[in-house]
Amino acid sequence: MFARLWVQQLRSHIARNFAWNTLLLVALPALYVLLPQLVAGAHGYLRGSGYVPSEFERRVFADHWMIMAISAFLALVIAETQGFVLQRMKATPFLNAKFQALIADLAQRARLHYTPAIIFIPQGPVNAAATQSLFFGGKALGEEEAVFAHEMAHLVHRDVWPMLLLRIGSGGLAWQKWGLLVAMIIAGYESIAQIGTTMQFALPREFAFLLVAWLVTWLVHAMYKLGEMAHSRGREYLADAGAIALIGWDKRAQLITALLRVGHGQTGRSPFRLLRRTGQEIFMPHPAIVDRAEVLQVQVPKVPERGPIDHDGVA
Repeated sequence: MFARLWVQQLRSHIARNFAWNTLLLVALPALYVLLPQLVAGAHGYLRGSGYVPSEFERRVFADHWMIMAISAFLALVIAETQGFVLQRMKATPFLNAKFQALIADLAQRARLHYTPAIIFIPQGPVNAAATQSLFFGGKALGEEEAVFAHEMAHLVHRDVWPMLLLRIGSGGLAWQKWGLLVAMIIAGYESIAQIGTTMQFALPREFAFLLVAWLVTWLVHAMYKLGEMAHSRGREYLADAGAIALIGWDKRAQLITALLRVGHGQTGRSPFRLLRRTGQEIFMPHPAIVDRAEVLQVQVPKVPERGPIDHDGVA
């Protein structure tokens, strides 16, 4: 969190989210790097003292670092491919004097060393996003200053890089999880054939190791994804605070209004439904709008998590 995007009224919230995101950015990649040790530790615990890894068990994670490198390469390829996808959506530079003056002013306030280009996408899922440019979709927002200030804060924080780093780990874990599952299925068929031949029903060591490795990898991946979503929500909270630092504390309600308009444009839901918590926020990359409003101390209607059911069965 840069000092120039500091908001005195949100100092504890900013400090807490910055510390939590920093911890996640260190802990999650470490969790991925230590995956072979975690699997070996779990397998050794189940087999008891005196466990010595076999040659097969050492080979299973021999390509751990290569998988990490491939995952990083694929993440970069996907990031570059997004540019081609945007071109297919007829994304074009947006030449509008009002918007260009607004972006230049926000960039100057944020002390960016460049003025981001504005890319207009007439069709597609993007409403507003930031990489090194600012993207916005064809739906009129009305609160452009608040929306672009939020995206400008993402640029100041360089949020694209931690997002890319965490995606590398998530992709690598997914590759290894599915690879272990395929290997376990193959080993399972071989084990069935071996049992049918020898009539000995002992669980083969290779299959047992692959099963433990898959379970541990699945658990680590699930924890990683929850942490990745938590980090994303933290980035959004900090970008909200950065937006308020740029446009002023008195204009904070504009950001919540813009979020409701974007949500309505994407889902067709009413503001009251958008302000309702779903109970699934821990799986989402963005915080609930009502939570973002509470942080910014914006008064919104109190909407219960589940509304009453009418005679037609509609909530």
